[in-house]
Amino acid sequence: MGTPKVNSDFADARFRQFAPALGKVGQYQMSAVPYITSSVVVPAPTASPKEIAFPSVTRFVTVINEATGSPNKPLRVGFSSFGVTGSSANDTEQNNYFTLGNGESYTGEWRVSKVYLLGSSPAVLDNDGDPVAGGAGTVYPTTASVIAGLTGIPHDALMANWSGSSGVG
Repeated sequence: MGTPKVNSDFADARFRQFAPALGKVGQYQMSAVPYITSSVVVPAPTASPKEIAFPSVTRFVTVINEATGSPNKPLRVGFSSFGVTGSSANDTEQNNYFTLGNGESYTGEWRVSKVYLLGSSPAVLDNDGDPVAGGAGTVYPTTASVIAGLTGIPHDALMANWSGSSGVG
Protein backbone atom coordinates (compact mmCIF):
# COMPACT_ATOMS: atom_id res chain seq x y z
CA MET A 1 0.00 0.00 0.00
CA GLY A 2 2.79 2.45 0.67
CA THR A 3 3.49 5.19 3.12
CA PRO A 4 0.53 7.51 3.79
CA LYS A 5 1.02 11.17 2.79
CA VAL A 6 1.01 13.83 5.48
CA ASN A 7 -0.21 17.42 5.15
CA SER A 8 3.31 18.86 4.90
CA ASP A 9 3.89 16.84 1.68
CA PHE A 10 0.92 18.53 0.00
CA ALA A 11 1.74 22.02 1.32
CA ASP A 12 5.17 21.95 -0.32
CA ALA A 13 3.62 21.38 -3.77
CA ARG A 14 0.74 23.84 -3.33
CA PHE A 15 2.72 26.81 -2.11
CA ARG A 16 5.74 26.73 -4.40
CA GLN A 17 7.01 30.01 -5.75
CA PHE A 18 6.76 30.21 -9.52
CA ALA A 19 9.51 31.96 -11.46
CA PRO A 20 8.84 34.46 -14.27
CA ALA A 21 8.99 32.83 -17.71
CA LEU A 22 8.14 33.56 -21.35
CA GLY A 23 4.78 31.78 -21.16
CA LYS A 24 3.64 33.46 -17.93
CA VAL A 25 0.90 35.93 -18.88
CA GLY A 26 1.27 37.92 -15.67
CA GLN A 27 4.69 39.18 -16.77
CA TYR A 28 3.03 41.01 -19.68
CA GLN A 29 -0.06 42.19 -17.77
CA MET A 30 1.74 43.92 -14.92
CA SER A 31 3.42 47.31 -15.21
CA ALA A 32 6.78 47.15 -16.91
CA VAL A 33 10.03 48.29 -15.31
CA PRO A 34 11.21 51.37 -17.30
CA TYR A 35 14.45 51.35 -19.28
CA ILE A 36 15.67 54.44 -21.14
CA THR A 37 18.89 55.31 -22.93
CA SER A 38 19.20 58.46 -25.02
CA SER A 39 21.70 60.24 -27.23
CA VAL A 40 23.11 56.90 -28.37
CA VAL A 41 25.69 57.62 -31.08
CA VAL A 42 24.80 55.37 -33.99
CA PRO A 43 27.76 53.96 -35.98
CA ALA A 44 28.14 54.44 -39.75
CA PRO A 45 26.98 51.57 -42.00
CA THR A 46 30.59 50.45 -42.52
CA ALA A 47 31.15 49.97 -38.76
CA SER A 48 29.87 47.34 -36.34
CA PRO A 49 26.29 47.95 -35.18
CA LYS A 50 25.57 49.42 -31.75
CA GLU A 51 24.11 46.72 -29.50
CA ILE A 52 21.59 47.78 -26.86
CA ALA A 53 21.32 44.90 -24.36
CA PHE A 54 18.46 44.87 -21.86
CA PRO A 55 18.82 43.40 -18.35
CA SER A 56 15.70 41.27 -18.88
CA VAL A 57 13.20 40.38 -21.63
CA THR A 58 11.23 43.38 -22.85
CA ARG A 59 7.48 43.86 -22.94
CA PHE A 60 7.78 46.65 -25.52
CA VAL A 61 10.54 48.65 -27.18
CA THR A 62 10.45 52.15 -28.72
CA VAL A 63 13.30 53.33 -30.95
CA ILE A 64 13.56 57.01 -31.90
CA ASN A 65 15.80 58.54 -34.55
CA GLU A 66 16.74 61.85 -32.91
CA ALA A 67 17.96 63.48 -36.14
CA THR A 68 15.96 66.49 -37.33
CA GLY A 69 15.91 68.76 -40.35
CA SER A 70 17.78 68.14 -43.55
CA PRO A 71 19.56 66.04 -44.74
CA ASN A 72 17.90 62.75 -43.86
CA LYS A 73 19.96 60.60 -41.49
CA PRO A 74 18.40 57.12 -41.71
CA LEU A 75 18.66 54.70 -38.79
CA ARG A 76 18.51 50.91 -39.24
CA VAL A 77 16.97 48.83 -36.44
CA GLY A 78 17.27 45.04 -36.20
CA PHE A 79 17.55 42.12 -33.80
CA SER A 80 20.98 40.79 -34.74
CA SER A 81 24.28 42.14 -36.02
CA PHE A 82 23.91 40.27 -39.31
CA GLY A 83 20.31 41.36 -39.68
CA VAL A 84 20.95 45.08 -39.30
CA THR A 85 23.98 45.11 -41.63
CA GLY A 86 21.91 43.63 -44.46
CA SER A 87 24.06 40.52 -44.66
CA SER A 88 23.47 37.16 -43.10
CA ALA A 89 25.27 34.08 -41.89
CA ASN A 90 24.27 32.17 -45.02
CA ASP A 91 25.11 35.03 -47.45
CA THR A 92 21.59 35.47 -48.83
CA GLU A 93 21.96 39.24 -48.24
CA GLN A 94 18.46 39.63 -46.84
CA ASN A 95 17.57 42.96 -45.29
CA ASN A 96 16.28 41.92 -41.87
CA TYR A 97 15.90 45.42 -40.48
CA PHE A 98 13.65 48.44 -40.77
CA THR A 99 14.68 52.06 -41.27
CA LEU A 100 13.60 55.18 -39.40
CA GLY A 101 14.00 58.61 -41.01
CA ASN A 102 14.66 61.88 -39.20
CA GLY A 103 12.41 62.32 -36.17
CA GLU A 104 10.61 59.01 -36.73
CA SER A 105 9.96 56.46 -34.00
CA TYR A 106 8.51 52.99 -33.80
CA THR A 107 7.10 51.06 -30.85
CA GLY A 108 6.75 47.29 -31.00
CA GLU A 109 5.58 44.74 -28.48
CA TRP A 110 8.80 42.79 -28.89
CA ARG A 111 9.95 40.07 -26.50
CA VAL A 112 13.68 40.65 -27.00
CA SER A 113 16.85 40.98 -24.96
CA LYS A 114 18.80 43.10 -27.49
CA VAL A 115 18.31 45.50 -30.39
CA TYR A 116 20.95 46.65 -32.85
CA LEU A 117 21.28 50.13 -34.36
CA LEU A 118 23.25 51.16 -37.44
CA GLY A 119 23.41 54.28 -39.58
CA SER A 120 22.33 54.06 -43.19
CA SER A 121 23.06 56.05 -46.32
CA PRO A 122 20.08 58.01 -47.59
CA ALA A 123 18.82 56.92 -50.99
CA VAL A 124 20.07 58.80 -54.03
CA LEU A 125 17.10 60.14 -55.98
CA ASP A 126 16.84 60.91 -59.69
CA ASN A 127 15.26 64.11 -61.07
CA ASP A 128 11.77 62.59 -60.67
CA GLY A 129 12.34 61.80 -56.99
CA ASP A 130 12.67 58.04 -57.54
CA PRO A 131 15.49 56.04 -55.87
CA VAL A 132 18.46 55.25 -58.10
CA ALA A 133 19.30 51.53 -58.05
CA GLY A 134 22.59 50.97 -56.24
CA GLY A 135 22.90 54.65 -55.40
CA ALA A 136 24.28 55.51 -51.98
CA GLY A 137 24.37 59.02 -50.63
CA THR A 138 26.68 60.64 -48.14
CA VAL A 139 26.58 59.07 -44.69
CA TYR A 140 25.56 61.49 -41.94
CA PRO A 141 25.95 60.61 -38.26
CA THR A 142 22.80 60.29 -36.16
CA THR A 143 21.78 59.59 -32.59
CA ALA A 144 18.95 57.51 -31.19
CA SER A 145 16.94 56.95 -28.05
CA VAL A 146 15.67 53.56 -26.90
CA ILE A 147 12.82 53.19 -24.42
CA ALA A 148 11.71 49.78 -23.18
CA GLY A 149 9.42 48.21 -20.64
CA LEU A 150 11.12 45.29 -18.92
CA THR A 151 9.51 42.13 -17.56
CA GLY A 152 10.87 40.01 -14.74
CA ILE A 153 11.90 37.32 -17.23
CA PRO A 154 15.68 36.69 -17.36
CA HIS A 155 17.21 37.59 -20.75
CA ASP A 156 18.74 34.12 -21.13
CA ALA A 157 15.19 32.67 -21.42
CA LEU A 158 15.25 33.63 -25.12
CA MET A 159 16.98 30.90 -27.08
CA ALA A 160 15.85 31.67 -30.62
CA ASN A 161 18.02 31.88 -33.73
CA TRP A 162 17.93 35.59 -34.42
CA SER A 163 21.20 35.62 -36.30
CA GLY A 164 19.73 37.22 -39.42
CA SER A 165 19.90 33.91 -41.27
CA SER A 166 16.31 32.85 -40.62
CA GLY A 167 14.45 35.98 -41.73
CA VAL A 168 14.60 37.56 -38.28
CA GLY A 169 17.21 40.12 -37.79
